[in-house]
Amino acid sequence: MENSTSVISKIKMAITDFEMLQSEEWNPDNDSCQASIDNLEDAIGQLRENVMWFNKFVDYVEEQAGNTYNEACKYADEYASNEER
Repeated sequence: MENSTSVISKIKMAITDFEMLQSEEWNPDNDSCQASIDNLEDAIGQLRENVMWFNKFVDYVEEQAGNTYNEACKYADEYASNEER
């Protein structure tokens, strides 16, 4: 599973590119545009792999330890609710 820091870094680089385009600080050539596209495509691929891994992990925990799975879901829901505040 890819490091989430790498995914976040690639997305932040694309945001920076968009901001520089918007402010007209950057007039990219084709290679620069392609590099930005490649970064986003890599980030999407990494996120897809991470989600698939996580889903398999969660499925296994649910199958092997249903109570732990239920407690973890409750914990995550409570944590998410607290984060929204």
